[in-house]
Amino acid sequence: MENCYGQGTDNLKECAVKEIGTMSAQSSRDQLPGWLKGAIIASVLIVALTFIGVVAFLVYTYNRTVGPGQAAKVAESFLRIDDPLPGGWQYVAGTVSPGRVTKKVTLTNSQTGAVAIIEIQPNIDHKTLEQLAIPPTETGPDTWAADGAGDLLVGNHKARFIRSRRGKTAAELVYVVLPNSRYVVIETYQREPPFDPSSSSSLLKAIKDFTAEKTVCLFVPLKDLQSGEPISATSVGLALVGSDFDSPDYINSLKDFVGKKPTITIKKGQVLSQCQFKARQPSTGDKTVVVASTDIAEGTLISPEMLKERPVDPAKAPADSLATKEEAVGWIAKYGLPHDQIIGPRDLQGIKELLNSGELN
Repeated sequence: MENCYGQGTDNLKECAVKEIGTMSAQSSRDQLPGWLKGAIIASVLIVALTFIGVVAFLVYTYNRTVGPGQAAKVAESFLRIDDPLPGGWQYVAGTVSPGRVTKKVTLTNSQTGAVAIIEIQPNIDHKTLEQLAIPPTETGPDTWAADGAGDLLVGNHKARFIRSRRGKTAAELVYVVLPNSRYVVIETYQREPPFDPSSSSSLLKAIKDFTAEKTVCLFVPLKDLQSGEPISATSVGLALVGSDFDSPDYINSLKDFVGKKPTITIKKGQVLSQCQFKARQPSTGDKTVVVASTDIAEGTLISPEMLKERPVDPAKAPADSLATKEEAVGWIAKYGLPHDQIIGPRDLQGIKELLNSGELN
């Protein structure tokens, strides 16, 4: 409407109406064909949906959150804490980030209204940790003002705490250095200072130790995954297990299976393994059975190197014996399996507790 600038007040409205009419007419002449409009709209929708899918995938990859019922299991994977929890404390949620194997639990206190977050992080330089624990010196409505600092023990581990406040919120941060260069941050927030240290101290006293042992994230189907069909992220659950269950063949990253097609049907409760996605040699038609290539202890998560396939006389093969190693990989030995024992479904069981599905039937 630049042509209306400089016009008097009386003529401004009339000029604006004329300009709008001129612009509308021009817009009609320049209107795109219907098919081109449709193509543009479809392209925009495809781009938008792709972006949403990528974002959802990244969120799913890096964070898996569970509710109060299973948050205790996340806590057990990296700390030993009193059960039941002390005065008023209760679990709210647990979060696992498979890529970095970072874990945290969130708790609330029904008596004081405090919120606490306990989080274990991967390797950190001790000097960096010391810098993190320096009380802030800035003051203002949007900055944390120092309210005290010191040293303490959490379990048997040295820790540094700082207390600070911002507006009506008070906070206590405790940094605990573990022997394996990992560290734990325990954050407690409470509105309406002064900060009530008894609430925080009761939680700190309940923590007896931290698990230095490495934990491994494994992926377990929540339903049977059919051979030749792409796997979605939502069809698989997450299990936290000890390092004794670790094996190079097990999958612990979403990018290794999302959208990929297994070459066998992977059963509900069977841990995902690289071998389940590898092309197999064409069958010769001979009857084969799967046998233990070594003694397998009860409770062992079975990996490919523990098994071998052996051709047999069909008349001597047990009716329920497995035919390929991939069918046995990813299961837990229900009983001790001696060397050369033929393995069948009766000898195997799945991981019972998943972080987002409870018990598998």
